[in-house]
Amino acid sequence: GPTEIDAIESQIKQVQDRIAFLKKDNERYKLLIQKSAIEHQRYDQSNQDLAIAQNQLKELQANLSTAKLPARADEIQAAAANLT
Repeated sequence: GPTEIDAIESQIKQVQDRIAFLKKDNERYKLLIQKSAIEHQRYDQSNQDLAIAQNQLKELQANLSTAKLPARADEIQAAAANLT
C-alpha cells in the first residue's frame, strides 16, 4: 500500500544521501592516495562502501517498482484461487 511505498521512498532518499556522502569521501581518499598520505586500504574500503550503497539503491528502486504495481502476482493468484 501507500505506506509501503512511502517507506521505500524514504529509504531510497537515505541511500542516495549516503551515496553522495561516500562519493565525496571517495574523491578525498583518491586525492590523498596521490599524495601518498593515506593507505590504499581506506580507499579500497571507500570503494566497497560505495558499491554496497549503490547496490542497496538498485534493490530499493526495484522494490519500489514492485510496490507500485497495481496487484502483485501472489495476490492475483490468491484472487484467482478464490474464484474457483
